[in-house]
Amino acid sequence: MAMTLHSSEILELVEELRVSGDYESQDAVVLEALQRLQQSLRDQQLRNHVAAGFVQLERGERVRWDPADIPARIADAKLRAERGEKPADHVVPS
Repeated sequence: MAMTLHSSEILELVEELRVSGDYESQDAVVLEALQRLQQSLRDQQLRNHVAAGFVQLERGERVRWDPADIPARIADAKLRAERGEKPADHVVPS
């Protein structure tokens, strides 16, 4: 897929980064920028989930953790997978 950048500011920045020697092409500059943006969005989503978890803890909502429960949790996860259920993104990030 071809893409054309129309903003001179963006074009100048991309070219400046390319000629710095760190990137082989303008495509490489844009690809890394998009990958970093994607990771930043995932990180923010994770921070939001953690913050929500702290709010739940403050309200007294918690799940007790016992290592003895691991086999049952794994069995439950396998059963859900067999039924075609997908885990939430924050449980199994891509």
